[in-house]
Amino acid sequence: MFDLTEVKDLNPFLISQGEKRRLSVVSVLVSGQKLLYLDEPTYGQDKRNTNKMM
Repeated sequence: MFDLTEVKDLNPFLISQGEKRRLSVVSVLVSGQKLLYLDEPTYGQDKRNTNKMM
């Protein structure tokens, strides 16, 4: 869903800034939080990934 399959085995320090941003959002989503506050979650994302994230 967040296009991170190709980087799933990489060290997070080796992935792009956009991938890091998506990874941080996914990390919060899987934690089961009922309220999610995001500060510029689409920064560094292309239109396709921005639309997916929203």
